[in-house]
Amino acid sequence: MLYPCAECGKEISEKATACPSCGAAWSGVCPECHNFRAPSDDLCKKCGYPFSDGKRLAENDESAAVPTSSLGESWLNFWAYVGIPLVAIISAGYGVLAWYSYGADDVVFMIGLILFIVAGFQVSVAIGLAKRRLWGLKSNWLLIYMISAAFFLPLTDANDQVEAATMIVGGLIASAIWLLPNHIYWRKRQDWFG
Repeated sequence: MLYPCAECGKEISEKATACPSCGAAWSGVCPECHNFRAPSDDLCKKCGYPFSDGKRLAENDESAAVPTSSLGESWLNFWAYVGIPLVAIISAGYGVLAWYSYGADDVVFMIGLILFIVAGFQVSVAIGLAKRRLWGLKSNWLLIYMISAAFFLPLTDANDQVEAATMIVGGLIASAIWLLPNHIYWRKRQDWFG
């Protein structure tokens, strides 16, 4: 992310140690308003947040660049605390349903077991996202693509080539509708994870 320099107004990378234009020292951003913070600042020049009480931000503190409340943060919390656990419950439910509906057949047992493993993976992804871990974000990408692949599962029930072609087109459209917004959302928030 880029932030304006408090001295000259030019943009500074969050990873920089000083402004490349004027040389002003970079010490992160205010945790309240995300405004530039010079090392000598005791108060935020924009919102008045007191840096001296509590904890002073470390040099280049990347956690300060993470917004504390926004639509993006709300969606991430919904996905981590509601969406993924709900999908995990559905996966586990299908596993139980397969076992009880079809008996102790070896194939059905394996399908149910795989669904339970997928449910466990989904729970681990939710934990990783909730804790803002990089492994959680990378696992989330795998989960997103797994969900996209699930749009093609109805192909197993196709009776003829026309029906199969229709299901392929439907799966491609559904995958695009699912992948595009997810791609945009998660790419823009990679810097939230460490």
